[in-house]
Amino acid sequence: MNFSNPKTIPWMIIIIQAANVPSDRFAWSTTGVFLLCTLGSEISVMSFYALLGDRLRVRLKDAATIRWVDRATGVLWTALGVLMARQAFQLLEVLR
Repeated sequence: MNFSNPKTIPWMIIIIQAANVPSDRFAWSTTGVFLLCTLGSEISVMSFYALLGDRLRVRLKDAATIRWVDRATGVLWTALGVLMARQAFQLLEVLR
């Protein structure tokens, strides 16, 4: 399932480069470690999401709570967008 995510392949390439994994030959041990790390992280993260969703399911049935959560996440995403735009403008200034 993870490989259906378009970010997975570039992410794995970056991890392989950062770990200085020899790419001139196929190594079962390295592949096994990457596979176990990927499976372990996916299982733990998705289990956490399922547990969190189950705990919040009762609270998110109220319309007022849903509006509050929507507004809070909207403010968060707007703030992150502003920070990203600021970083982009600073980078453009440096490149000039």
